[in-house]
Amino acid sequence: MDADVALIEENGYEAFTIAAVCERAQVAPRALYDRTTSKDALFLAVYEHGIAHVTAGQRPVKPR
Repeated sequence: MDADVALIEENGYEAFTIAAVCERAQVAPRALYDRTTSKDALFLAVYEHGIAHVTAGQRPVKPR
């Protein structure tokens, strides 16, 4: 999730593609689709993850 948050922070929603997420997280698309129903569902989960960090007073950890 942190990789996805970083992707959005760096390049905006337009850059949030399944291919970009898979590349950043170093996972195969099939692994991603096994865990979510759609790009929109994934985006919502990433958004909620980022908001949870913000409300906890933390910044999401940026992957190396």
